Amino acid sequence: VSQSRYNRGTPIVQMLPIPKEEKITSIVSVSEFSSEEYLVMLTKGGNIKKTALEAFSNIRANGLIAISLEERDQLRWVRRAKPEDSVMIGSRQGMAIHFRCDNDQMRPLGRATRGVKSMKLKTGDELIGMDILPAAILNTLNTEMEEELMEVEETSNILGPWVLIITIGGYGKRVPVGQFRLQNRAGQGLTATKFKNRKTKDQLATLRIVNPDEEIMMATNRGIIIRQSINAISIQSRTATGVRVQKLDEDDAITGVAVVPPDAGDGEESE
Repeated sequence: VSQSRYNRGTPIVQMLPIPKEEKITSIVSVSEFSSEEYLVMLTKGGNIKKTALEAFSNIRANGLIAISLEERDQLRWVRRAKPEDSVMIGSRQGMAIHFRCDNDQMRPLGRATRGVKSMKLKTGDELIGMDILPAAILNTLNTEMEEELMEVEETSNILGPWVLIITIGGYGKRVPVGQFRLQNRAGQGLTATKFKNRKTKDQLATLRIVNPDEEIMMATNRGIIIRQSINAISIQSRTATGVRVQKLDEDDAITGVAVVPPDAGDGEESE
């Protein structure tokens, strides 16, 4: 349904036959239900699994069970991936883990299964995002060696893709993906960012894989949308604090970030 950005939108329960207590957490575009491609699913509680895309080829009007959830757990992120790709997961306290999607790290599971542990979290931490790094990019990286001491002057010459880091306090940066070495699933991961001022209790809002010339749209809890070019965001190391990408009022915060492909076009206000 095409509407202007000033409209509230149409309740999803009027468009899809789902219970009112259900929430849409991910939308995945699919043109072919192949047995060689998978849906990688990650829950709020940290369980991850991959299920063959062909298992969803015959979806009923009222849907199919995609994953079995533990009590009070929720399915939060879903991405398409192939076994040769890798997955990047971020946490609220600024940690990230990077591991392969192959059968050694994640064996294929059926729809009605819970999955396995994705990341070991510190007390009070939680997951905030997941993205997939394609094999074509992964194979060109020296991810076995951690770039601990890479300076800003060196990173500024590195071409994408990058790991986009945005905090709820409005700070952000691009980190070369090569700084996130491959690890085994269920580990603590690596530091993805340090926070500008710990007294303000800033936290990670999103972690995404981004490419040159893409844009992002950031949403705040006051309903404001900000659009910004990826190229305008500073390239820094994992241990840097980032730069201010959006000035926020004291009671405002970044709540969500969407990546806009470079061919999406300008001047389109409706979706």
